[in-house]
Amino acid sequence: MYLPMPPEWYSIFVQRSGNSLLEVQFSNWRIQDNKEKCQVLGENLRQLAPRMAHMHFIWMSGFDLKGLNTFLASHAADLDFPALKIAEFHESSSRDKATIVLRTPVLRKLTMDVNTNFAPDVITDNVTDLKIRSSSQKSHEIIPLLARFPQLEHCDISTYSYNSTPSNLPPPSIISLKSLQNISVKSLDVSSAIYALNCLDVPKSAMIDLEVTDKEEEEESVAPLIGPRMLTCDELKISGGGYREAVYTLKSESQPSLRITANHVDSTLLSELASYPSSLSHFRFRYHALPSSAHLTQALTSWSSLTSICIWTCEPDFDRFLAVLSTDQPTLICPQLESLECTEIKFTRSRMLAFLGHRKVRGAPLRELKTTRGFSDPNTEGFAELVENHVEVDAKPSAMELFFKVFPGLRGVLEGAVPGEVDEVDEVDEPQDHEHVME
Repeated sequence: MYLPMPPEWYSIFVQRSGNSLLEVQFSNWRIQDNKEKCQVLGENLRQLAPRMAHMHFIWMSGFDLKGLNTFLASHAADLDFPALKIAEFHESSSRDKATIVLRTPVLRKLTMDVNTNFAPDVITDNVTDLKIRSSSQKSHEIIPLLARFPQLEHCDISTYSYNSTPSNLPPPSIISLKSLQNISVKSLDVSSAIYALNCLDVPKSAMIDLEVTDKEEEEESVAPLIGPRMLTCDELKISGGGYREAVYTLKSESQPSLRITANHVDSTLLSELASYPSSLSHFRFRYHALPSSAHLTQALTSWSSLTSICIWTCEPDFDRFLAVLSTDQPTLICPQLESLECTEIKFTRSRMLAFLGHRKVRGAPLRELKTTRGFSDPNTEGFAELVENHVEVDAKPSAMELFFKVFPGLRGVLEGAVPGEVDEVDEVDEPQDHEHVME
């Protein structure tokens, strides 16, 4: 039901819906300064309150700047919403400080696209799904609100305030969310992200997803955010996101997983992270370009506990990566390294043999090498003598092959054949994980 609606339609709808639970959207668009029509909307709210399972407000302040809080205080202060499971509040530019508390004992999902300082409050301990959107607040102002929702399982917070974060943030208050499965917070500067992490006490199975943006034109390093957590994490993954984005993921068996999306690629980050103590066992890198050899050497030398590396990058940079691992220096780089996965990268046999031979001569031979079949030029001869297990996987189908799998009749058309004369198309094999192991 969308309100307001003509009175005669409203009466028919209410009558014919019987005692069914309702989804109702209230909006004051074009009537925000019409007191009579807003009064009717309030009467509708009072009548429907016991039957609403989903309540959705889209609200705009009038010329008097009075907003949703004032409306609810006038019409819903003494109401109960016994069946309400989903509530959504969307309001633009309100500075309405009227206080209203809604009694919503079974509320499960709450969305607030408002400044939370001026949002209606709810009485419930049952909210499991919370979404907050605010263009006038910073995340450190919103995070403390999570203490009101101890049963949270999913939380999504987006702030787009252009005000700078205060240099002296209040001491973090620990917020315990024992049922949390995932939380996403956007957009943060580094200091706000650190503050948010220090506030949260969540299960080790949870995923914390933070989007970090730079302060004005200044590029901030995420090293202070990632570095202190490397001592308790098992895996660091670096990958590309959207345009100029980098995604850093930390995983641990004893801590919640942390994913950080930064809006720029920091070429010096690895050398900065090398200064922090680390217990990393696994390093995964998936980006088209590696940092400089100097930064790479510094990081890999520092991360001496690594047992496996999974890498995808451009061919010249992969060659440079193998050269770094083969550096002839007193201390072997990554002395505990057992597994290297470099699927979907083409390389020369001679370069790989040099790397594998270096590891064997230094007394730390690789136990497993995983590559893509046919990607070693000219072949893989000699690998079996230098590595315990060489695993070859089939190349992934190209995007075009997957397209033709769905639309086989277009193959001949797109490849230049005359429509109607397209030969029968062979089926494209499904992507498989079949592995060929060379002992």
